[in-house]
Order: sequence, then structure tokens, then C-alpha cells
Amino acid sequence: MRVRETLAVTALVWWCGITGGWEVMADDAAKPKTPAAPAFQAVKTSDEAVARIRQLGGRVHQLSAKRKVLVVDLRFVVEGFSDDHLQYIPVLKDVVVVRLKRVAVTDAGLKHLVAVSTIEELDLSETAVSDAGLKIIARLPALKTLNLFGTSITDAGLIQLKPVKTLRRLFIDRTRTSVAGIADLKSSNAGLAVVPDRPETRRRIAALVEVARKLLAESKTAVAAAAKAHDQLTPKVGALKKNEDATKAASEAAKKQSDAANKAQAETKKAVDQAAAKLKAATEKYTATKKLADAAKAKAAAAGKKAAEAKQQHERAKKAKPAFDLAKRIQVASQLRLADARRRQVISPGAPFEPRQDKLPSPVPPGATVLFDGSDTTKFLSKTGEKINWPIEKGNLVSTKGGSNSNHVVSSVHFRDAVIHVEFLLPPKGSGNSGVYIHGNYELQIIRSHGKKEVTQKDMGAVYGFAKPLVNAARKPGQWQVYDILYRAPRRDDKQKIVKKGSITAWLNGQLVQQNTRFGEPRSVYHPYRHQTTPYLKAIFEKQKKTMTGPVFLQDHGHPTRFRNVWILPLDDQLQGYKPQ
Repeated sequence: MRVRETLAVTALVWWCGITGGWEVMADDAAKPKTPAAPAFQAVKTSDEAVARIRQLGGRVHQLSAKRKVLVVDLRFVVEGFSDDHLQYIPVLKDVVVVRLKRVAVTDAGLKHLVAVSTIEELDLSETAVSDAGLKIIARLPALKTLNLFGTSITDAGLIQLKPVKTLRRLFIDRTRTSVAGIADLKSSNAGLAVVPDRPETRRRIAALVEVARKLLAESKTAVAAAAKAHDQLTPKVGALKKNEDATKAASEAAKKQSDAANKAQAETKKAVDQAAAKLKAATEKYTATKKLADAAKAKAAAAGKKAAEAKQQHERAKKAKPAFDLAKRIQVASQLRLADARRRQVISPGAPFEPRQDKLPSPVPPGATVLFDGSDTTKFLSKTGEKINWPIEKGNLVSTKGGSNSNHVVSSVHFRDAVIHVEFLLPPKGSGNSGVYIHGNYELQIIRSHGKKEVTQKDMGAVYGFAKPLVNAARKPGQWQVYDILYRAPRRDDKQKIVKKGSITAWLNGQLVQQNTRFGEPRSVYHPYRHQTTPYLKAIFEKQKKTMTGPVFLQDHGHPTRFRNVWILPLDDQLQGYKPQ
């Protein structure tokens, strides 16, 4: 509960920061149709500068009634605005806020702002400002708030902001900065608030994962206890009910005998009082009847106790199955909670999918299932469901050519949504053609692409047949390379029609090559369920269309590509082993 409250407070602070005059996420109103911007003309007075700015479609106004300093708002300038037009701003006095959202300014234009020493807030969101421009911005002596939303700023740009000790708020959403870069900047400025604060978000999600694990462990213990009581008592419910009824009847009969004995005792006592002459006989009779009454009372008490115990056992037996069912539901909910926490740890807002690829081989994260770790055993099968014929050389799994380039290996572990990690090495000669087939439908291409200026849907980093890579991140043959793939399977209805497309986000050698790439039905001509397929693969394909789960393939395309350190981190509870029929 505390984790959710903390996340809610963080969201509120973020929203308050936005509504305090930045309007980071909201779209601006449509720009009115205006003539093209006039060329820059030198001015000497503040009035002339204000007139030029308004002529460009900008606005100049006081910050507030109490603080009569200036705000220069150029977000609605006409087309043709250039860096030169920023020279109007230094002519003004007491400018504390400059808004340049979506304005066509570059690093070269920022030099005109450095002369305005009073600037406290600067909005450069969705502009062409780069890391080099931040070195210029760092010279503003009073800068407190800086908005870099939607720019191409990287960790190298954040380093330029370290000397700005006055900086208190920094907006960096939709930039190319990393969690490590943000943490490094904050370590040099204790008073700086970064939105979104990705290191803090990840710490909270990690705490949520730990809470989910503990709840799952507790639920497993409760299920075991409930299962034991269920197994012992539920089969005996009928017998215990009969026993309860029988002991209750015996208790009632004993109670009647006790009542009769008490009545006889009372009558005898009366006779003793009335017949003094017959005192001895009556006393003996009274003693005998009292003994019988005491015995009847003891028998009735024992029968009552036995009946109470039978009733208690019967009540426990009736509650055993509901208790078992509740414990089972708690266990399932705990499993879903843990799966959701793992998913949020990988892809939640404020903690984007940014795998560490700087050191290879990469460590296997908790909760991952290893498919190949360099040992003689693997969780891969041939496409016929039998043992693979790919050799293992020095801890590497080597692709072995088969007929028609289709000697693929298929994981015996099936999944739905997951992170897939594969490290590979191209051969020194040839193209090294191979691939990572997810569910057998969607291929992340492996092929020699180093040095190519123009890449296509058939080059390294591409989703074959769907999307080319964002950048060429391929390394030279002879160097180990790595894929980390965030995969979400498409969803189908009961008629096996796709109702929600799948998506892939992929990192190759430390660079983002696919970002939320959408796809529907497979397009590859080498689709293994149709090209050189087998009955084993056909059965997997039919299951995959019904459950949205399937294996990962390592492709044979006639080249001895090497693989190592292959694992899957599931993002839900659909991970399971699959055995050939």
C-alpha cells in the first residue's frame, strides 16, 4: 500500500510541476495562419524589441502582479523564425522566463541568450538543441528550471549541466538520457529535482517486487495447511455428520433417562419424608435410585461432550474446502501480483526498458529461465522435437546447416510476453546470416551489416519484413554482439483473429534499434511453420494461435553463427515447458 501511495504522490508532484507554467505534456493550441517571419533587424530600445517579437507572433508579458519581471513566450511564432531573431531578447530588461517550445532554434542561437543573466526558467522542449548546446546554457548564472522534454539530449549533455549549482528542476522525459546519467547529475547537485526521477522509480518498483515475493511465499504456506486439512476432513464430511446425528440422539435419550431418574428420586424423597416407619427401606431405595440418577447424569454428560466434539469436527470439515479454495485463490493472486511487479520493473513508466549491454556476457537476472549457458545440456530441441545436432564448442552453440537452410533449434520452454536475451558471434567469412525467431513468427535479423550507411528491413537490428533498425548498431565479425528484446505477443479472439497487435522493443550492442514496433500476422517467406515444416512445428503453431504462447527459435541460414548466454525473463505467468506429443 505504501508503494502505491508513494507512486501517487510522485505523480501529483509531477503534475504540479507541469501546471506551474510549463504545460509539458499538453499540446499547444493550433497556430493561427500568419505571414512568414520578417528578417532580423537590429533594435536599440525595449519597445522596439517587444514590437519585433509581437510581429513574429510571440508574446512579452509580466510574470505576475507582485513580481513585475518579463516572460518572453515564442511558442506561437510564425514560420521562418531563426536563431538571429533571438537577438531581440537581450535588449529587454529583467527577462526571467523564456519559452521556446517547438521553435526552430539550434545550438547556434543559444549564444544570444547567454547575455541575459536574469533568466531563471528556460523551455527548450521539442527543439533541435543538442548536447553541445547545453554547454552554452550552463553559462546562465541564475538558471533554476530547464525543460528538455522531447529533445535528443543524452548523458553527455547532462554532464554539461553539472556546474549549474542554481538548477532546481530539470524535465528530461522523451530524451535519450539513461538512469545512470541522471543519477550521476543528481550526485553533483543535491537540490536538483529531475522529472521523471527514474532511479527512485526503479527503487520503489524493486521494493514492490520484494513485497510480492513475500506475499507469494505466505500464500504457499497457507495453501499447504489448507490442503492438508482439506485432504483429511473433506472426504469424512458425510460420516462425521452421521456420527453427529447418532451421538445427538444418544444424548437426548440419556437426558430423558436422567429426567426420569430425577423424578423417581423426588418421589422417593417424598415417600421417605411421609413414611418414617418405612425409613430404612425407603432410605435404601433412595440410595439406589440416587446411584442410578448419578450414573445417568454422568452418561448424559459424556454423551453431550461426545456430541459437541462430533459437531465441532463436522463444522471444521464443512469449512475445510472453502478455506482451501480461498488459500488457492490467494496463491493465484500472489502469482499474478509477482508477475505484474516483474513486468513493471522492466517496462513501467519512469523506468524504460534500458538493458545493460556494456559488459558481456551479461548476468542472468532473478526469475529468468536459462535456455543455454555453455554447458552440454540445453533447453533446445530440433524442429522434429528431438535432440539437436548443433555442436557445442568452447561453451558456444554453433549453427549447423541443414537442407534448405531450415535446421533451426526450438526452445522446449514456451512463453507469452517476455524479455529475450541472446549473445552471438558472426563467422569471420560470409554474411553470417541467422536470426532470433520469436514464437517462430517474428525474426530479429542477424547478418553482417557493420559500416553500412543505409540499412533496410533485411539488416542487423531489423524486424524482418516489418521495420528497419532505428540505427546501425552492428559490430564487426569477430566481436560478440547482444540482443535484448522486449516482446509482447499479439492477442487473438476465439476465432484466432488478431484483435490486438504485438510489439517489439529491442536493444542491439547498447543502442535502441526498435521502439514499440507493432506487427500482426507473420510476413517472412522463411516462416518455419510453413517453410520446410514438421508435424511437431505444426502442433506448436496450432497451440500458439489459441494460447498466444510459443517458443523462441535460433535460425539456421547456412552460416556457422555462434550463440551463448541465451535466457528468457517472463513478464506474466504463462511460462511453461512443452513436450512433444
